[in-house]
Amino acid sequence: ACLDTCAAASCGDSYVEDGVEACDDGNADNTDACTELCAAPACDDGLVSGDESDLDCGGSCDPCALGLACAGDDDCAEGLCVGELCTLIANCADL
Repeated sequence: ACLDTCAAASCGDSYVEDGVEACDDGNADNTDACTELCAAPACDDGLVSGDESDLDCGGSCDPCALGLACAGDDDCAEGLCVGELCTLIANCADL
């Protein structure tokens, strides 16, 4: 497609190209409703997007593995987020 500026349409130009892009908000903010891939955030998009705490995990996606970033205990498969990293539960006092 050709825009009214005679530049070729592309992801990130703030114009949604029918049949190619689901959205195009013109920014590279992957935490909003439209990612830099011109698609909605997904748990398998290869980006830290939407409400994910790390790459394709945390938030509304599957919990993250040990050592990955977290915002809270629910983001972690082992159930403990310390210093913004998923950690093993060492003992009952950690609960």
